[in-house]
Amino acid sequence: MQLLMKRRILSVMAAGALTASLGTVINTAAASGAGVTKFGTIASPCGAKPKALKLTSQGRGVTASAINIGYGDDAGIYGIDQEMGHSMANFISWCNAQGGINGRQLVGHYFSGSTGSYPAGMGSSTNSAFNSMCDNDFAAVGQGFAVDVLGEHTRLACNLPTVAGFTATKQVQNAYEMFQGMPNPLDYGMASGFGDMKKYSRTGANDIKHACAVRYSNLASQVSSTVKDEEALGQIGWNFNNCDEVVGSGDWQSNTAAVQSAVSNLQNDGAKIVLWTAGFGGSLKSFLQNADSINFKPYWILEANAYTAAFETWAKSNPTLVKKVLIRTSLEPMTLTSNPAVKSYLSIVPNDADHTALSEQSISSALLFATAAKTCGNALTPQCLISALGKVKAWNAGGLTGTSNVAGNMPTTCGMLIGFSNAGAFKQAYPAAAGAMSCSATYVQPTPVSLRASGISLDSSRHYAFPGITNPIVPKK
Repeated sequence: MQLLMKRRILSVMAAGALTASLGTVINTAAASGAGVTKFGTIASPCGAKPKALKLTSQGRGVTASAINIGYGDDAGIYGIDQEMGHSMANFISWCNAQGGINGRQLVGHYFSGSTGSYPAGMGSSTNSAFNSMCDNDFAAVGQGFAVDVLGEHTRLACNLPTVAGFTATKQVQNAYEMFQGMPNPLDYGMASGFGDMKKYSRTGANDIKHACAVRYSNLASQVSSTVKDEEALGQIGWNFNNCDEVVGSGDWQSNTAAVQSAVSNLQNDGAKIVLWTAGFGGSLKSFLQNADSINFKPYWILEANAYTAAFETWAKSNPTLVKKVLIRTSLEPMTLTSNPAVKSYLSIVPNDADHTALSEQSISSALLFATAAKTCGNALTPQCLISALGKVKAWNAGGLTGTSNVAGNMPTTCGMLIGFSNAGAFKQAYPAAAGAMSCSATYVQPTPVSLRASGISLDSSRHYAFPGITNPIVPKK
């Protein structure tokens, strides 16, 4: 699932709340996992020590009684993606209430990958975070750092496996010793959800021939997400007419002349669809407001990172501005409480403000990590974990997500479109059946080598060989 950033101010929370200090051990209030036996349709990987299992220390981060894991987000700036850290803290509490993993309690260390001001501070703490994890933790789990490449050499040099909530940069999306509950590889893009525009809209067949994209920065993760989307959609009949707009990072919070100019350009270029990958925040509000002021009414198609409680709250106050806004996602809507996996998710993450697609991705990856770690029994080593993850060829987090090939680092071919009701509440737009996803092999398309970053080439196993790293751990069959 595509990353990118939402801008929400880090709020002061109740006692025990998440802070942005490095290596903090977090305790947050979460529904108890005691007595739980399942997550959605799968057995919970957490539980007490089997009677016949003898536990001993296994190296960095693994003792007879505990498993240390690192996790985090970029909440040190504007509270970016803070729900990922919150959700991981809640997952740890939920799992430990059941007995941990084979009786070993999870000990989570939280890190913010960014501190200071935007954009200069983005990624400023990422390498420090991985340095600390390399000293203390068995693995990095459920994290999402916008400039994750800054810690990648450190991570690989100490053989720190990761089951990431998302990967942001091209060097990390096909990295060794890296898995995701929802893969987002460099060399393949997803058209799921967006690919259904022709079915959803009566004018869709024409609209997709007149598409443009908007970015508010040249941050590598934003460029990568937009380019991959454009390329994947281009291979199923969309036409992006060289009309993309890039608005400087200083212009996103208000109705500046730069935003007004970009909106006017999009209208003059005849855009019927505008692709927006940067999530919900002041920038999107500004674009929607300016478009409305000049009667410019294209479809605005957004990535799953815009599926947030904050967006829905704003939409309820501005329902006319979101009539043609669609969010593509490969995660089940959090309002679908009839889905056992959604019900399980909500029991772990009770805070409405944390209910986002990125939170769901963190929970999916945490569940994947725990499921693989359990199979290792006492011998929980990086090699065993990586080999176990290398056998997971179909993963949907118990029904929380579309099915992905984790071992093959291939994204799901399934997705849906989320729109808004007349009152501004989130509403599934397509397919019409609640919780149903539209799936097609054509919804995963290769990204041409020519569109990848210079110097980024993949080896025969579709991994990026990070300079200076030799003999990374690979799955044993």
